[in-house]
Amino acid sequence: MNSLRAMVERWLAHMPPYEVSFARFGCEDGGRRCHVRVDVHRPEGDVAIHFFRHCDGMWRVFPPTSAPIAMRVARARGD
Repeated sequence: MNSLRAMVERWLAHMPPYEVSFARFGCEDGGRRCHVRVDVHRPEGDVAIHFFRHCDGMWRVFPPTSAPIAMRVARARGD
């Protein structure tokens, strides 16, 4: 599992040190699917980066895909 802090540091490593705040946090599905918005306050303007926690515990900057709806049909046994 990667930490959110490590992901934020990786994404902001190329930027000069700025004030960073965690602006929004939310979880669904009993805490398995979480998202965090990180705001970077710069003189040129603020930047927001969204991080999403996937089912495997990894934090990424793209949202997890929903499980596709599937239907299964069982064959009836013939006599």
